[in-house]
Amino acid sequence: MDTLRLTGRHHASFMFKLAPYEVVIWHRIELTPPELHEQIIASAGRPPDEGIEMQGFRDMHRGFQTAEAATAFAESLFGGGGV
Repeated sequence: MDTLRLTGRHHASFMFKLAPYEVVIWHRIELTPPELHEQIIASAGRPPDEGIEMQGFRDMHRGFQTAEAATAFAESLFGGGGV
């Protein structure tokens, strides 16, 4: 597993362990239904590991330990009870 080290202005060091697989959902906020964000969170069963809204776009990142888990989550968004 990769590790990302960030150092802030006050020289505090932060360590993040990055998941080996990641699914990123990216969309233009104004062109998607307002409830889409909540539907994605509900279908995932947990909030995003990381996400940001900027310049009219939103992205949501979720990390997974296996390719199978990442693929299953991504496919669940397109059917079978997903968004």
